[in-house]
Order: sequence, then C-alpha cells, then structure tokens
Amino acid sequence: MPARQGRPIFLIDIAVPRDVDPAVREVAGCTLVNNPMAWKKLRTTTCTSGKRRWKRRTTFLAEEIELFRARQEQLNVVPTIVCLKRRVEEIRQAEMKRMRRMFGALTP
Repeated sequence: MPARQGRPIFLIDIAVPRDVDPAVREVAGCTLVNNPMAWKKLRTTTCTSGKRRWKRRTTFLAEEIELFRARQEQLNVVPTIVCLKRRVEEIRQAEMKRMRRMFGALTP
C-alpha cells in the first residue's frame, strides 16, 4: 500500500452481510475485524494509553455513524419534498388559470 507509506490500516466491518473482503488480511499492514468476539478481545487487550486512543476512536466512529444516519434520513426525505413542491406548483398554476377566467387580465 504505497499511498499509506507503511502506516498500518485497521478495518472494522460491522455490515451484515459483510462489505470487506476477508482477503484484505493478506495485505501487509491491514488488520480486519469482522467478528464480534475478536472485536471484544481486541478491545480488552489494549493497554492504558491504548484505551484512551480506543475511546477517541470509538467516539469518532459513533459521531461518523450518526452523521451518516442523519445524511441518509435527509436523502430519504428529498424525493418527498420534490414531489410536494411539484404538486404545490400544479395547484398554484390551476388557481391562477381559474382566477384569470373569473377576472380576466388584471394589471398589477
């Protein structure tokens, strides 16, 4: 992994079904955790300074997950908003047409 300049990478696959190919374990510098028992073992075997880093990383991960969920919720709402805007515009145009028939051409 030349782009990482020798720095290791730690992958956590929490998806069901799994998203990360287990073959990445064969890549030098890659660690993959996709087993809940391995996750627990890894967490309990860290040292004190590692526990602080672990806490920062899990906090970061929780924040990123929350941001992702919020973004997904926003994306799910967009089609509804677009549909509502179209419908409101259709109603507006129909009302304008009806008013023009009733009152003719009015000047501002």
